[in-house]
Amino acid sequence: MVPSDIVVTDKDSIGGGGGGDISRAIKRYVFLLSLRELGVPDPVVSVPEGQTLVYFRNGLTGRTASLSNGREIPYWTRTPSTRETYLVFIIGINIFGFDTAGINSGVRPAFALTRTTPITTHTDITRGETIFVLDINN
Repeated sequence: MVPSDIVVTDKDSIGGGGGGDISRAIKRYVFLLSLRELGVPDPVVSVPEGQTLVYFRNGLTGRTASLSNGREIPYWTRTPSTRETYLVFIIGINIFGFDTAGINSGVRPAFALTRTTPITTHTDITRGETIFVLDINN
């Protein structure tokens, strides 16, 4: 895997109520998406992290996460609320907000693949969309 530079909220910005809005870049191989990368407008009590990913530029479309049984569930982002040290933003069912870090939520990680990872495209999974699938048969 190739390391990715991601923008995160600096530790000094947490708990200050938005007074010291500082972000910094770190290298990671696997990471959670930020509110901004998910296309959510920047709340007052957060630090802008990254840029909206093309996949999420259509508003709430594609932002929900679901279990294998189809039930939609909330999931964590990497964006903390700068209001307190224990609040983290989550994506719910067509909404976003923050809650304590102890809530029971899922994760929707993003990850980087090597350039040689075999990927195939399919247009027969979701009507009108091209889906990229890891080709585990190669």
